[in-house]
Amino acid sequence: MNRLFVFGALALLVISCTANSDDKKDFSSIKQGMKKDEVVKLVGKPEKETNLVMVEMWKYPNHGKIVVLNSDTVVQVLADSVNANSAKQ
Repeated sequence: MNRLFVFGALALLVISCTANSDDKKDFSSIKQGMKKDEVVKLVGKPEKETNLVMVEMWKYPNHGKIVVLNSDTVVQVLADSVNANSAKQ
């Protein structure tokens, strides 16, 4: 019984730490001209990647953000209002 309690408490701690790390993603720190690896260090790998002719779009729907890249360099950070609204519901 005691082992089960310790295991449950440990699992809850790990889950809460993981959830908090996602909340700490600071998209305001991403600046035009940054390289892909810098973006990954700040906010992690994207949940979805879309390659178009001239640009690559990294989507973070749980945070309502899209990072637009050209030649592995940040061009712009956009608000993904469609996914942001559905994530809030």
